[in-house]
Amino acid sequence: MEAVSFAVRDVVEILEERGLSISLLRTGGGAAQSEHWNQIKCDVLGKPLVIPEVLHSGLLGAAIAAAWGVGTYASGEAAVSAMFRSGSTLEPNPLHHSHYDRIFPLYRRLYRHLRDDFGQLSDIIMAGEEIAS
Repeated sequence: MEAVSFAVRDVVEILEERGLSISLLRTGGGAAQSEHWNQIKCDVLGKPLVIPEVLHSGLLGAAIAAAWGVGTYASGEAAVSAMFRSGSTLEPNPLHHSHYDRIFPLYRRLYRHLRDDFGQLSDIIMAGEEIAS
């Protein structure tokens, strides 16, 4: 759970380094059902995390696109405003965020160092699956 959360934080920080301002994040999908994991994401990122009423963002996105596409709404923004509903918002725990803040630079260095190894490992695993088939 922390590794996935650190990966998201890495992307967020890269976007912020390039000038994008990110004050909160939204989550979705099956993993968003886990209150524990949502809090970890929030604590690692150090930003509020919005949990939408409809967790299956792919389905909701398709419905929004369809409603806009058939002319129910004049724009994509209008469709989102009408159909998206925020549920709860989690706030980061400052003590937990401080702990993750100390770990994150190490995660970043390790990931960058091991990135090529992960690719080789994936190739080996995929070759093993072909043998087993």
